[in-house]
This record gives sequence, C-alpha cells and structure tokens, in this order.
Amino acid sequence: MLVLEREIDEELVMVVPPSSTATIIRQKIVSIRGGLKVRIGTTAPSETVIHRREIYDEIEEQKAVAATRLAGKGAGKDATATVPADSKFTADQRRG
Repeated sequence: MLVLEREIDEELVMVVPPSSTATIIRQKIVSIRGGLKVRIGTTAPSETVIHRREIYDEIEEQKAVAATRLAGKGAGKDATATVPADSKFTADQRRG
C-alpha cells in the first residue's frame, strides 16, 4: 500500500493504462493529523501510476517541452515525446 499525505485542496493523480479487465483502486483514510493533513493509503495494480498533482503537472510540462523540441527538429508527427533524461525525475517517472 502506498501512503501519501495531502493537505486541504491538494490532489493525487492516478493514471491507469487501458486494459480489458476492470481496474480496482482502493483508497483508505489512514489518519488525520491536526485537522489539516490527511494520510491516504492507496492499493492499485502495479501498472497504475500515482503522483502528487504538482509532480504530475511538472511531468506533463516537461513532456510538452520535449514534444516542442522534437517538432522543432523536424520529427515526424508520430514521434513519442518523453521526459528528457536530464530532468529531476526518476526513470520510472520519465516513462510516464
């Protein structure tokens, strides 16, 4: 189980790859701290990507920058953009 802590108005983003079977994601409130933070436990299939919203937004921004670079270099429209290797994200996050 992955346990993340969030404050009021902060979000989690779950990206579930398409599949032929139903995807079950379970979330459980693990604890509430000081009335301001909630700890959420998430159980999901291993291929499910879960990010804090601010990290997801940064990954998407870096993908857009990479796509712009590819487009500027004359890459075909079928080219796949990935997060640049020099980014601060781990290899698993770059696959995103």
